[in-house]
Amino acid sequence: MQGLVEQGEDLILPNADPAVEIVKGHRRFLIGLDIAQAQDRNAYSILLDERVPYYDANGRQELTKRRREIVRADICPLCHTRTSPS
Repeated sequence: MQGLVEQGEDLILPNADPAVEIVKGHRRFLIGLDIAQAQDRNAYSILLDERVPYYDANGRQELTKRRREIVRADICPLCHTRTSPS
């Protein structure tokens, strides 16, 4: 069995057998930004969203359950600087 091949955000499990239906999975990174209000700080988060193809017991390709994981979440230390108008 060959390993996964990445084509852009698609994950493909190659198979030379034309009878096997190729199922495309994906691996994406999503970025969220919380823009500060008043005295709050700006914050961001990076999420991993993926479904990976695998072979089931019958030799067919299936996708794993969708997995979402927080890769990083933090404040933006230099994103929030307010100056009062003079």
